Amino acid sequence: GRLKMAVDEGMYNLSLFLMTVFTSYIIAAHMTFGLDELTSVKEVSNGGKATYFITVGAEYSIFMVVSAFALFYFDEVKKRTMLIFMSFVTLYHAFVQLPTQKNFWMNASTRQNYVMVIFAILMAGALLPSFNQFVVKK
Repeated sequence: GRLKMAVDEGMYNLSLFLMTVFTSYIIAAHMTFGLDELTSVKEVSNGGKATYFITVGAEYSIFMVVSAFALFYFDEVKKRTMLIFMSFVTLYHAFVQLPTQKNFWMNASTRQNYVMVIFAILMAGALLPSFNQFVVKK
């Protein structure tokens, strides 16, 4: 059978949409600027540059594709669970990976701030109630 699209109202859908858009932008920015403008490494072989582009493309594409697939085909519980899992991955990236790479990236602290904004968006999607469950009282 065909996959049923399950895009309903809810902050979790908005969070998944924003993750898809943000990761698309992140991939484009990393590919456009490359190693020379984003890292403190100045002498890199062509093989090293190719490895960088492959790694960036694969790593961020996974987040983008998973977010887009979840947005269209997962139910609410699976979407919220995925958002919580993705938020833990962003915390690991912000507090474990980036501090160990502070000499590699030119702007590691700024990158950490961006990751924390992404964490906030993911947690808002995971924890806020659906829009159709809000009650406005007179």
